[in-house]
Amino acid sequence: MTINKAPAVFPRAEYLRRLAAVKAEMERREIDALVVSSPSNIAYLTGHTAYSWYVPQGLLVSLREEEPTFIMRRMDAPAAIHQTFLAPSNVIGYPEDLIANPEGRDGYDVIIDFLHDHGLAKRGVGLEPGFLTLKTGQAQEKFKKRLSNAKVVDFSKAVDWIRLVKSDLEIQVMREAADIATAAVMRAAEVIHPGVREADAAAEIIATLVRGANGKPATALAHFLLCASPRTGTAHIRWTEDVFCN
Repeated sequence: MTINKAPAVFPRAEYLRRLAAVKAEMERREIDALVVSSPSNIAYLTGHTAYSWYVPQGLLVSLREEEPTFIMRRMDAPAAIHQTFLAPSNVIGYPEDLIANPEGRDGYDVIIDFLHDHGLAKRGVGLEPGFLTLKTGQAQEKFKKRLSNAKVVDFSKAVDWIRLVKSDLEIQVMREAADIATAAVMRAAEVIHPGVREADAAAEIIATLVRGANGKPATALAHFLLCASPRTGTAHIRWTEDVFCN
């Protein structure tokens, strides 16, 4: 099956710039390979935003290769090929029988196998332990046990700090996102008034968020929360069928 590439928010050169910064930090910490498991960091380094992080997966960044390799559940691999700048050969899907496998083998074993097969398990291997989808200690122990000849390094927050330094292109996209947020706030001011159902107001605001602003549609929708009277003090809840009142 041929899978086309989606329109990219950022060009390939931007992702390679980010990867270069990560690789520089890897070299500083004497790491040959990095297993990125944070969904936000995977999105930052590849453009992948599909919902796949709930099972073992990892983006393998190697000092030897220009592009990383994304190892994930096979059913999710087509989305990664579609969304990211990665060559299809750099997206590897593992079989379904590794999900809830009674013998304990899982997607992390596929990642570890890849490290061994490509000679990346002999020096330093970086992990983001807090984002391993198994119990953190259990997954960490698997990596340490099967990578006994490597130095397993905690790389937590390293990519996050790199993300803080924005390129001009990133700032431009952030401004476009801010325009969408402004449009949604303005629409909220128009539709929220006494007698209107919370659900109807939410629908209008959400529609504005998705449509975007200045000809730029949104690329995702965060969890939508509407803390309205008499629940203004109850944070992080959704809309109801109640009507707004004075």
